[in-house]
Amino acid sequence: MTTFTWGNNEFGQLGDGTNIDSNVPVLVSGSTNFIAITGGIFHSLGVLSEGLVRAWGANYAGQLGDGTLNDSNIPETVTALINAIEVAAGVFHSLALLSNSTVKSWGDNFSGQLGDGTFNNSSVPVSVMGLTNAIAITAGFNHSLALLNDGTIRAWGDNFFGQLGNDTDTTSNVPVTVIGLNNAIAIAAGGGHSLALLSNGTVRAWGENSDGELGDGSNTDRSIPVQVKGTGGSGVLNNVIAIAAGEFHSLALLNDGTVRAWGNNESGQLGDGTNIDSNVPVQVKGTGGSGALNNVVAIAAGGFHSLALLNDGTVRAWGNNESGQLGDGINTDSDIPVTVSGLTNSNIIAGGGDHSLDIQLPPPTIICPANITVSNDPMECGAVVVYPDSIVSDDCPAGFTAVCVPASGTFFPVGTTTVTCTVTDPCGGFAECSFTVTVNDTEPPTITCSDDVAVTVGPGETGAFVTFPNPVVTDNCPSVMFSCTPVSGTFFPVGSTLVTCTATDTAGNAATCSFTVTVTVESIELQCILVQKVYDWVVLTNRDLNKVLIPEECFTLIENCRREGGVVTATCAEVEGTRRCDVLPGPRPAPNVPDGRIVTISFHVRIRIEFFCEGVPLCSFDVPVNFLDDVILCFPQGTDINCTIFDVQCKVLLNEVLGNVVMLEVVMCKDVQVEAEVKIEVEAKFCGPRQPIPIEEQLTVCTFPTFPQQCPDIFPI
Repeated sequence: MTTFTWGNNEFGQLGDGTNIDSNVPVLVSGSTNFIAITGGIFHSLGVLSEGLVRAWGANYAGQLGDGTLNDSNIPETVTALINAIEVAAGVFHSLALLSNSTVKSWGDNFSGQLGDGTFNNSSVPVSVMGLTNAIAITAGFNHSLALLNDGTIRAWGDNFFGQLGNDTDTTSNVPVTVIGLNNAIAIAAGGGHSLALLSNGTVRAWGENSDGELGDGSNTDRSIPVQVKGTGGSGVLNNVIAIAAGEFHSLALLNDGTVRAWGNNESGQLGDGTNIDSNVPVQVKGTGGSGALNNVVAIAAGGFHSLALLNDGTVRAWGNNESGQLGDGINTDSDIPVTVSGLTNSNIIAGGGDHSLDIQLPPPTIICPANITVSNDPMECGAVVVYPDSIVSDDCPAGFTAVCVPASGTFFPVGTTTVTCTVTDPCGGFAECSFTVTVNDTEPPTITCSDDVAVTVGPGETGAFVTFPNPVVTDNCPSVMFSCTPVSGTFFPVGSTLVTCTATDTAGNAATCSFTVTVTVESIELQCILVQKVYDWVVLTNRDLNKVLIPEECFTLIENCRREGGVVTATCAEVEGTRRCDVLPGPRPAPNVPDGRIVTISFHVRIRIEFFCEGVPLCSFDVPVNFLDDVILCFPQGTDINCTIFDVQCKVLLNEVLGNVVMLEVVMCKDVQVEAEVKIEVEAKFCGPRQPIPIEEQLTVCTFPTFPQQCPDIFPI
């Protein structure tokens, strides 16, 4: 933790190695581990984490405790003092509370404020007499207080104003008991007055009251504790959780985070927007004078100025600023709180005579988990990874927020992802760490080869160039590659060749499959075989362009899309499994075509039209398409007519002008064969379809093709 100071530096009380005043916080030399601080009128004290005490500033009466009377503008170690947990500073004397509940003191002892039973100054610590169960200490100008663990208070030193609270004005060089208090939980000492916070949240005050610093509604000094009145003098002040005392004014922090002040206000140290003294508590205004100061977690008072620590780690100050003790970069007094410059992570504040002190919290620490390596989830190109929480340590009393991105339990892709974890707190602290999550792809691809391939070549051939289907390859990650050996399209010799295909993904995982390519030489020996003899073979093509009514519910969706400015498109496709053709009964003679007959054949298919809005499917519906063809065929007795549709093509012509109608163009490719089963002895036989014979309305003679020759009466040689 680092310590900052600002304000008067005439005697080096800022501890920065200079004697130059500063109206903004400066770093105390070597202040890396102070856990407690306090300010006297012209000197400062700090407790180190190991229990040693450092002191700096004026040393007129030995208040630095280093065995000399020399001022120091850097922290000096207090002689022969260990196990300290708290310090307090008066004008020219100092106090330290030790971990064994005893108290040490040093410096000026003119009024017995060292409590050692003498009036002798000491430049090294001496023991306060009779204190063995102290839990808190505080120092006024020339008097001292200690809170004991039984809730009672001891006081010693100057008692001119009754600030020892024992109903006398007699100075004491040994501790005396403050009258009537047995449930105190906190104490504070001002110039000539004293304060105690009780366990019920009320405040008692005693001593000097010339400026109303006792807050009892009067300006009368009191030698025994009196009740501090409520805000504006109504009732009693309660719900108090902390107190502080300046030279002639007092402060109280309430449990709602607001602050009350009373006493001298000549420099605006009451923070109520005026310079009017008040002998009853008034509310401290908010920053800039708006509303009330709130979200306060600690308070402190200097000679004629006041300090407040907010829960976001920033500090507010008000009152006298002649030496820059408000820390706002100027030297102008302020009767309302101003922001101390540059402090965002404060933890402890303290006020001196004309200077101020602040301990900054260390930044939070965050320790990330170790780097993580996992395998991918099955069939996923990555994995859902749950990683341990980061370990966070933070001293900010308002808590912290820790976030890691990407979050635990989210999906991490294959590869290495850096996770960054950050911690922030309302005190202004920030820290981050990072680690990596590596997801390895350990899942091989799958590869399925085609069936074995058989190829026949003619007599005398030694092989064939064979093109085979690519294997089907899938993988949990993209960019999988495959290769086959031998490759498709190369020359395969007669016989069987094993083809091996290998799929490899980017992680190096591999899988293989294989099949055979067999090349055989065709035998042309005469054989008796049973075949379907084609007596006639016709290929037909039909084209149909018709208007199709769009169903109402579909048309509504289309119109909605257009009204919203969307672009409507349409596609069409044959509905699988709907091809059908039927030979109608009753063939009839074909005029002027000997042995030819006219056969009527119906062809059917369904076409699905689908509409899209900006590429997103809207609706679809099916349209039946039928063709009825009269075909002249050579149709000998004992033959069969077989018809097929071997191709269907379609196109949608979409025009907004047509309204709820769309133009559908369909082209259907068909063939018709007249067949009969015969036994033949062949070496080879090749045939192909002929063009259809047009049916003329006027009886004209057709020009006949010369192929096939199965019907010599229709196709003369």
